Amino acid sequence: MMGSGDPAADPLSPLLRHPGALTLTLSRRVAMARDATAAAVPALRPAWLIDLIPLLVVLLIAAHVLALGYWIYRLATDGSRQPARSKKH
Repeated sequence: MMGSGDPAADPLSPLLRHPGALTLTLSRRVAMARDATAAAVPALRPAWLIDLIPLLVVLLIAAHVLALGYWIYRLATDGSRQPARSKKH
């Protein structure tokens, strides 16, 4: 029973007396479940693949910066300029 004065009869009484106990108990349960899952299921991806992600991001950014610089260069040195104006009276 929830309202009884007997602590053995109320399973939530320790949690209600110490509010931090609920968080601690929940975090322990999550950690235990994570450990059990990690032990039961092998890694789906190799660890080195995950380690390469930052390098790939940096290379992708560098490629875009170079492409932007080349694009600006092409705009600045475009060969299809208009001929010089001449006065015709």
